[in-house]
Amino acid sequence: NKGAVANESSSAEDSSNASQSSTSATTSRLSSNMKGPSFLLNVNSIDDLNLDDPKFMREFLMKPCPKGLGTLQCFIRRNKGIKNALFPEYRVYLKANETFLMTSKKRAGSKTSNYLISMGRNDLDKNSANIIGKLRSNFLGTEYAIYDDGRNPEFDESYYEDRKCCDGDIRCELGAITYSSNTSLGSKGPRKMKACIGKVDDEGRPLQMWQPVNRCDAKMLTSFKAKESKHIENLVCLENKLPSWSDEVG
Repeated sequence: NKGAVANESSSAEDSSNASQSSTSATTSRLSSNMKGPSFLLNVNSIDDLNLDDPKFMREFLMKPCPKGLGTLQCFIRRNKGIKNALFPEYRVYLKANETFLMTSKKRAGSKTSNYLISMGRNDLDKNSANIIGKLRSNFLGTEYAIYDDGRNPEFDESYYEDRKCCDGDIRCELGAITYSSNTSLGSKGPRKMKACIGKVDDEGRPLQMWQPVNRCDAKMLTSFKAKESKHIENLVCLENKLPSWSDEVG
């Protein structure tokens, strides 16, 4: 009996240490993500952006836009040449000076739509340090979740041993998108789109860290669809304008 008690005590202690370790890792990522801008502190115009510096570029893409820049407009170019016929590549540019920001392309062989997001032109290797996130859909392509480059808690640790782009932290959710049919326009018409991102305070720090590890943890997409008051207040929710269909345009 003493041995059993000792074993139970040891097991409980190991479990406690594991829990503390997990909490510590999460806290570390939280504090890292909630730090204010550093490279972006003195940015007041587009001319101040040093996007040739990978560290600056990553921070610019992953943190809220500096207030001094106001509203930045971007545009997307789709590259659908012979090489990308089945899986087009999408590139995002600043509208003001057409500076390249990031690129994305659907990964072949995935059960659902799965796009890697990279800040490196022509660099979509999943092991690359240029990977900043991922866009993944459900089976029907009606719901999408945007993640940073952290690891999926459902994957075994060994999957990430040789990856340079992942620092070992659990991934965070950055946004969610839903599509639904427009009943008034029929199947040929454009669908309704809704999207959400996390709210930040005046210092650019997130009001809530969307970092689900267990099934009981809050997920951005679930909270967005259910409009849960406990979490929905920490989201910026957007909806496209009511689309109209023109047979002349097609």
